[in-house]
Amino acid sequence: MGSARELAAIVLFTPRTIRFAGATVTAVAAADWLQLAYAKLQQSAEG
Repeated sequence: MGSARELAAIVLFTPRTIRFAGATVTAVAAADWLQLAYAKLQQSAEG
């Protein structure tokens, strides 16, 4: 419960910062997923 309150306080007092952090994490996750998909495509092309 404490971490939920802390997250709510962060969102309330610094919305731009938390939005930036969320966008950064999302971009990294998308890049990781694309890298994994690319590696699987390369593996299947090699046989």
